[in-house]
Amino acid sequence: MALEIKHNEVYMDKKEMLKILKGYIYSEFGTAKKYAESLGVSSAFISAVLNGNKEPTEEMFKAISMKKKVIYCQA
Repeated sequence: MALEIKHNEVYMDKKEMLKILKGYIYSEFGTAKKYAESLGVSSAFISAVLNGNKEPTEEMFKAISMKKKVIYCQA
């Protein structure tokens, strides 16, 4: 699933969300290292988030005007 709009909300998969987060980081901070410094976390943590190995923090979601919802669908 890429993007889907329902009930005035945009639903996307993790891959799409990470693209938006990466865009935000590089446009606002220039590098992931500077972003990590601004949050007080390691650049390794940011790298793990951007590679999909760790979950973004609530602060990261707020920065890109998103929140996480888990949706289960019948196949």
